[in-house]
Order: sequence, then structure tokens, then C-alpha cells
Amino acid sequence: APWQAPRGEVYINLVDLMEALNLTSAGEFEDVQAKHALEDVFKTWTADKVFQARVTGILFEESRGRAMPENYGTVAKWLRSFFPAGQFLILAHAHGGNGLENQAPLDAVEQGGDGVWAGFIPPAAQVGHSAAIVFLDNLVTAENPKVLGTYHLEQAVEVAKQMYKLNMNTNSIPNDCPVWGTGAQRLKHTAFSTKEGWRERAENLYANWTVEETAKLEALAREACKIENDNIFACLADQKKGKATPSLESAKYAIAPLVSDAENIGRRVKELDLMGPEEDNKQVGEKLRKLFLALMVAGFRMDYNSKDVLQVLVSVVRAQEAVDVLVRRRRRFLAAGGFHTAAIDSAGKLHVWGDKVHGKVS
Repeated sequence: APWQAPRGEVYINLVDLMEALNLTSAGEFEDVQAKHALEDVFKTWTADKVFQARVTGILFEESRGRAMPENYGTVAKWLRSFFPAGQFLILAHAHGGNGLENQAPLDAVEQGGDGVWAGFIPPAAQVGHSAAIVFLDNLVTAENPKVLGTYHLEQAVEVAKQMYKLNMNTNSIPNDCPVWGTGAQRLKHTAFSTKEGWRERAENLYANWTVEETAKLEALAREACKIENDNIFACLADQKKGKATPSLESAKYAIAPLVSDAENIGRRVKELDLMGPEEDNKQVGEKLRKLFLALMVAGFRMDYNSKDVLQVLVSVVRAQEAVDVLVRRRRRFLAAGGFHTAAIDSAGKLHVWGDKVHGKVS
């Protein structure tokens, strides 16, 4: 109504909540002091008029993949006692690690939560996470009457594939992803069919395309895979000739450009001997992280974890560092009343020379 203040859309994410509470696998809050402190914070929040008007969602997660599904139910029930239903959404997010990440938000919902906050597909930076497409499909299986009427899932499989390609920098769709992976679409035994018998589903429930549209999508996918495979074969040939560096399975660090933090990026670069032991991981990593984001925004798709790619990008960062040094020196020199000339050679080394009114500097 015109006389009412607008309802906000602010969501608060309680990161590492279970860790802060030292929640046991049995669902007990071992850190009682932390629990009481958080409860005082929640009471302060909900008593605030601005908070009541603007905040609509309370999110929580556990980032290590160590929590059991029932732990999410315990936390959701606890949070609901402070954040009333109808006024606040309570949404859970579970990281992979124990294989139970897609059960976790279901347990949260059973204990008073409203749903999941998550990426659309399961594959993620570490070992996956609870996914919106799987959560919604589980609700359909549970005969939730609102899912198919609320969400346009008729092309969910293709949407999931395109998201996977963008995030994982590949056109090869995995076989074992539920709902949308290639294995979920190809029947290997009649006993596995979900199109008939017990809890049968409509055929192509999430892949509703005409024959012509399907043919066009498949043609585009084949062409994209051909280009990618040609590039892979070229890289393998270079590796065989010693012109490229193969990835090692024993590596301790990996870069997922959308989510990796600066410290981890620096560790990966140092692991590949692309920076000196005295250099700061976080400083180098932060410069590379910003470069990754700029390149992705510009549409460059590449393996940001590859040594050959990182070697080039580190050289770009080094060149920028040299330019920064040049700018600082130029400002100081001009402030002293002189002028100078500078150049960067092919090895990235900075050379500066110039004249002042009363002498020369280098």
C-alpha cells in the first residue's frame, strides 16, 4: 500500500555458523557461550525496525562438507525460533564432501526452513554443493504441488548444461550428475526407467524441445566439442614435444577463478615456481584475481589453473608492476624539476634514465 514502507530484499548469510557453535554430529551446541552471544545478536536484530523492514532472508552454510544433513535441520529449527516464518526466509546451503549435500536442505525444510540458496548445478569449486535443480527435483518427487507451476523448468537440462560450460570452461557434459548429466538422459536398463511404473515422470519433463530445436542444440554442441577437442589435441602434442606443461595430480592447490581467494591463487602460482619464495602470496594472488575477473568479463575462456596460462598472466602482472614503479618514479622526478625517459625490455625489466637541471639520474 502507498502508506506503507517498502519491504526490503536484504539477505544475511551466516557463514561458518556451525563451526562457530562447534556443532557436534549429534546436533549439540558445544560452544554455549557462542550460542548465547549469537542469540543476543538475533534478539537485537529483530527488535530493530530497520532490520524488520529491510531484511527478508537468513542464510546459513557450512563450507567444509563435514556436517550431517540433520545438523542443518537442527540449525534451521534454532534460527526459526528467532526469525518468524512469513517474515523471514531461512535458506540452507551445503558444501560437498560427504555425499549428503543434497539431503541437507531437505532436512532444513523439514525443521522449519524455507529452502535452499545455491547454484543451479551441483559441480562447484571444491567437490560440489547442494544444487537448486536437484532440490527442486526432489520436491517434485515429494509431490510438492507448487514447484512446476512456480518455476519454468521445461528447459532446465539445457540451462544446467550451459551453466556448467560457463563455469567449468568445457563443453564436455559429465555423465554422473543427477537430473541433467548425460547418464540421467540415457537409459541403460529398462528397470531404471522413470518414464513408466512407480512414480513415473512425464518424458522430457526438464528438456521440452521440438525435434527441430533439439537437432539445432545438438549440432551446436557437436561443433563446440570439436573445437575444444582440437585444442586439447594440440595441447597434448605440445606437451609431448616439451612445449607445454601437463597438470600434476599431486598438486596441492587449484584455481577456480570465480571463487578462489588471493592467498590460494598465490599458493598455486608459487607451487608452480612462477614467483619467488620471498614474494607475498596474497599480494600476487590479488593482482591475478582481478586480472582473472577482467578477462572473464571480456569473454576470455581459458584454464586459469594451467601453468602455461598462469605464466603468461604473471608476466602481465609483472609488466603492470613495472609501469606502477615507473609512474611513481616519474612523479617524484618531475616534482624535483626534471624529466626522464623509460622503457621496459622484452624480459620485463624496467630501464629509466633522465636529466635534471643540475645533473643526471638513472
